[in-house]
Amino acid sequence: MDAKHYYTKWSLFGGALAGGPVVAGYLLSKNFSLLGDDLHSSYALWGGGITALVAMSILIFMPDEWLTMTVGMAVAGFWPSLALSIYHRFQEDQLHVEVREDLDPAPVWKVAVITILGLIVSILLSAILVVAIILSPLSIPG
Repeated sequence: MDAKHYYTKWSLFGGALAGGPVVAGYLLSKNFSLLGDDLHSSYALWGGGITALVAMSILIFMPDEWLTMTVGMAVAGFWPSLALSIYHRFQEDQLHVEVREDLDPAPVWKVAVITILGLIVSILLSAILVVAIILSPLSIPG
């Protein structure tokens, strides 16, 4: 029997740190699907996308003097923390590999490709949001 691949907490951490909430939501969604929890899988996928849009909207409207290195590091550190807390709360016990011999960790190259694609999606989402704001009749404060 072929082993199924799951995403470890370190895959989630690295993917969320480099790719943001889109990657975190996708990886968590795949783990939930593997566990047969389609409802939480859908929540994770949609939650990652909506969280990315909300975060981008907040950062775009944030005054320039607030955008410091500290805020950037706090925002970047929030995604891995959130992904790991969801992993520990809902997935860790069911993915316990010492007990389940039918599961193997996903290869690093697969996580890297998903992270790069998620980063591209995040950049495209932010570009679409910026263009929509520029074309709208609303004015941006600051």
